[in-house]
Amino acid sequence: MTFKNLTKQLVSKHPAFLNFVDIGRAIFAPSEQYALWNDYYKTLHESIFLREHKSIVETKKTVLVVLASDMVYEAKLLAMLAFGLKLKGCHIKVLMSRVCLWAKRYFKTFGISDFVYWEDFKSSEKEKSDCDAEAHKFLSGELSMQSVKKWKYHCAWIGPQIISAVSRKLMKGAPDLKDKKVQKLLIDALSPTLETVHLAEKMFDKIHPHTMILIEANYTLMGALTDTAISKGVNVIQTVQPSRDDAMIFKRLTQETRRIHPASVDKSSMEIISKMPWDKQHEQVLMQEFSNRYGGKWFLQSRNQPGVKDFNRDEIIAKL
Repeated sequence: MTFKNLTKQLVSKHPAFLNFVDIGRAIFAPSEQYALWNDYYKTLHESIFLREHKSIVETKKTVLVVLASDMVYEAKLLAMLAFGLKLKGCHIKVLMSRVCLWAKRYFKTFGISDFVYWEDFKSSEKEKSDCDAEAHKFLSGELSMQSVKKWKYHCAWIGPQIISAVSRKLMKGAPDLKDKKVQKLLIDALSPTLETVHLAEKMFDKIHPHTMILIEANYTLMGALTDTAISKGVNVIQTVQPSRDDAMIFKRLTQETRRIHPASVDKSSMEIISKMPWDKQHEQVLMQEFSNRYGGKWFLQSRNQPGVKDFNRDEIIAKL
């Protein structure tokens, strides 16, 4: 079990353990924590004016910003977006786990301090029992890729989310559901996923946001949350980063667009593009985009292609 998972379990059962999380992180990853504290204090000093800013306009719209992890990069991006919405008069609530201590600190540097925690929405014993019974029904049926993909619970389409989670854990694009190891992961993920649907419903019954913004909209936790939000009429916006460091993609998720990748091009947009003229200037811009993407200009993309080099046509054919 990783330190991260162990921490979540201990905090869930013993909330007081949260006081020792920073100490544990410092022991397990001292250099990382030293760098984070330095960056945090730098950000805290540079963002004094943000905390002092008072919004002039009040829209009375609540925006729920959702964090999938305690990753500082994710927290900073969402905190900046949240502050921009705060400038427009929106009331910002941040949904996270209680163990997301770094995310909480960084949001506070932006003057945002209204937090909602997953741990505050616990399943009752009856709900847990019902989820176990429903899980048994799902697992007693056919376990094929197509049948599992059809699994739905309340308003959440849980099948693809569970398969994605299993696939990610095994690093396999198409896990064999007849494999006992794969089935074990499937069983372990099912009941907690069903419980997550109940938690999401409870959370939205208490909080009624106009808009929800998140980076990760899938897998077992965020998938159930996203589906529940859409079913309740919440304006759901997924934001992701493309291959360059200076841009963001924003996609509204609806019942129709829920399973479409945020970086995809809509059919109507593609039809417009197909009718556009294409000249040498367009070609040059495209080639420059490829050069920037694969030539190491963008940090985020360079992580995906470490140590690459160009091959000509004959060399590629020879290798294949």
